[in-house]
Amino acid sequence: MAMPTSTPNGPRPQPRPAGPDVPTRVVRADDLAQALARVRLTFGRDALVLGTRTVTISDPEALRPRTQVEVTVADPSAQPQERVAEAGSAAGAWAQAYAEAKSAPHTDEPRDVDTAPAAPLADTDVASRVDRLNEIATRVRGLASRFDEQGVDPTSDYPLAEALRAQGTTEATIRHLAGSFRLAVRGGDPTVTAARRHLSRFVRGTRAVDVSQIGGEHWFLGRAGAGKTTMLLYLAGAMVSAGIRAGVVALSPPHAGDVQRLRGAERALGVPVHFVEDEDGLRRARSELSDHPALLVDTPCFVGQELPASPPDHAQRHLVVPLGEDRELLRGHLDAARGWQADCLALSQMDLFPRPGRLVDLAVEAGRPISLLQGRQGGGLRVRIARGESLMNAVLGEPAGIRT
Repeated sequence: MAMPTSTPNGPRPQPRPAGPDVPTRVVRADDLAQALARVRLTFGRDALVLGTRTVTISDPEALRPRTQVEVTVADPSAQPQERVAEAGSAAGAWAQAYAEAKSAPHTDEPRDVDTAPAAPLADTDVASRVDRLNEIATRVRGLASRFDEQGVDPTSDYPLAEALRAQGTTEATIRHLAGSFRLAVRGGDPTVTAARRHLSRFVRGTRAVDVSQIGGEHWFLGRAGAGKTTMLLYLAGAMVSAGIRAGVVALSPPHAGDVQRLRGAERALGVPVHFVEDEDGLRRARSELSDHPALLVDTPCFVGQELPASPPDHAQRHLVVPLGEDRELLRGHLDAARGWQADCLALSQMDLFPRPGRLVDLAVEAGRPISLLQGRQGGGLRVRIARGESLMNAVLGEPAGIRT
């Protein structure tokens, strides 16, 4: 594999340019050795490595950022034959390069790598694909109608169907889970244990156990009245009680009432609050709060619109969703917020949550893990971390013979 190398006496040489006509691919892993091994498995021994850098990304299941090594590779399928031959001449040095990568520390500074954009599809290609998708959708609807006409219950072999119905899960969600479970077992024994394990892939929580494990930058997004500010302030209070220093940034507060509320929380909790209007103000706030392990960002109610500042790649994006709404309102909330590319869901109004089946509907439709829960527990309002086991037990109860 052709790759830039480092020496004990100097920095790693600059990577060779691939040329403007060669698209690139990116591979990430937890360390350089793993990344290079993944490059080799994905693109073969002749892969041409153009550069490496360390990136910080969000981890929805850990509630804190983590670092990875990013390797940029020239796409072998798009390289001219002479470039492939040139890369192949270095394939024999793979073992030595891999050993160097595994033993030497990775000290590259992050740098931008130009990536050639993908060629746009022609209008005719787009039209043909849309027609094909419409044809598939028509066939699926036809098959569903035939099932209904013949009185065939597509969920009859799904072990959790009745339990989910009893909890208020909608039929559309149960049918989706039944079809997915049928493909997952592939003719195997459809036991309740297997069905619970399959459902847990949708109803996911975090690996974090308590608020002391929360770190990094966290953005709270959502529509007006979703509970963003309330959740953020209660989380900040819980972190202060746990001995964790947390800073708060209010991005373009919509009115004076929000400012007064945040100022009052700043005095009551001892949490520093910075009010910013744009990217420059956000950078200054980050600098002043750099000694705080956690930064909580409250955002205005710009559902479906661009924010005055953008979350960085390493920030955790929590979409705050109130469970007091019906399914159609929840779906509209999710549709309007798709442009934000939220990492996880933070559920508010848990005290208004009448049926656990609604949580299943939301988890299946959103396809994201659940990070935080807010509701009244023991007579008081509080925020807690959403654990996968607790969510599953809330929906289905504890498995027979298991006590947690």
